[in-house]
Amino acid sequence: MFRAIGAQIALATLVISVAGAAVGRAAPVRAPIELVPSGHSGWQVNGTTGGNVCTVSSKDECRPGESSSEAGGFSYLNSVTVDPRTGNVYVADSANNRVQELTATGAFVAMFGWDVNETKTRQATSSQAEENVCTGASGDMCTAGVQGTAAGQLAYPAGVAVAPTTGDVYVLEISSNDFRVDKFTAGGRFVWTIGREVNTRTRGSICTEREVEQAHVRCKAGVENSTQSIEPGAFKYAQADGNLLAVGGPGELLYVGDEHRVQEFDAEGRWKGEILLASLSPKPQSVVSALALDKRGDLYLVYHVAGTEDGVQQRFGVIREFNPAGEQVAAFPVNPSQPNATISIVGLAIDSSDHLAVVGGETGGRSFTRIGLLYDARTGRPLTSFPLPTDNDGIAFNGDGDLYIAATDDQAVVAYAPRPMAALLQTLVACEIGIANDPSIAFNCALEDEVSLS
Repeated sequence: MFRAIGAQIALATLVISVAGAAVGRAAPVRAPIELVPSGHSGWQVNGTTGGNVCTVSSKDECRPGESSSEAGGFSYLNSVTVDPRTGNVYVADSANNRVQELTATGAFVAMFGWDVNETKTRQATSSQAEENVCTGASGDMCTAGVQGTAAGQLAYPAGVAVAPTTGDVYVLEISSNDFRVDKFTAGGRFVWTIGREVNTRTRGSICTEREVEQAHVRCKAGVENSTQSIEPGAFKYAQADGNLLAVGGPGELLYVGDEHRVQEFDAEGRWKGEILLASLSPKPQSVVSALALDKRGDLYLVYHVAGTEDGVQQRFGVIREFNPAGEQVAAFPVNPSQPNATISIVGLAIDSSDHLAVVGGETGGRSFTRIGLLYDARTGRPLTSFPLPTDNDGIAFNGDGDLYIAATDDQAVVAYAPRPMAALLQTLVACEIGIANDPSIAFNCALEDEVSLS
């Protein structure tokens, strides 16, 4: 676990190779790969059929989705994650105040949020727990959740992460007056919320389902932490989207990207430690902007440094790797492609083969370009770039190396499949054989790993 006192990082000891490689690691030879768009899911993303799934390998027209409260539709989604047990994709459907679960091929499975089950809500005998979950198998009418800050209610969910072993779902909520992280079971039942003064009885930083049921305690919104405060369990986010949650590693711990630190909690919501980053820059505009965990439990993070006192550092994003003890073991830059341009990173994801995907933007002069880059996480060496949808916030890999991107303004989840460059055309053409007009089969075919990437 992280040391409770945090891992202070001095700028003088930060070792970064501007050429792009992490210092002190060998550079194994990797087969060249490319991430190619393979499918879209969202309300009526298929311009040909009007359906909610569209595959690049089909003959259908793929287009941005429409804002919708229907099951399988989104209203400004902000984050995606994958349950490694099932391969299902979870989406923080922000403006609908709910979390949706989809299959790897984009089909709706279930959702949770306050009163999302309209069929149950209309029945006088239904419990609140039943009204807060709606599944595709039930045949019930699913709808947007009611915004709120009580136990089981969601208010603009901005991030989502799934525990690899249990399937428990963690949800980050950020609004003008609400700074908290909630835990739900895989079935959508509320477990606890953490944040500053979320417990109305104790004014403490945790409020649990047990307290609500047995002691009639009320949970409420988390109070925003003060600048420069390192109060455990209190949050102050300067960024309201992307990948600020990660779960896994030894003990399957929860990591939360705060303003100037990363906090660590166990499965019961108990604070375990932190990495302090203010020594890099204490300015309010400096903020943790993305997190990702690898299979060893090492944490990759981006701390955006604001200000002009370090002009060199402002021109590139720095990806830092920390071991489970909270010690920085490597760092490498994401360099801009234009002279004097700056890089901002909003999403990180790492697959089981140590491919690290990076999304964000590059600003140079009056231009802004979205960037999608793939790195070798063990060496920091760039591998390739990939095209992005018009907007991109959260990203996540599944166990097969397929990448999912939350395209916020497009109201869709966009999937990418890894392909060795030499096999790209052959793979996509072969995928069309026998597909007919079934978009689900086409989507699944496009996501299959037919060639080993090792």
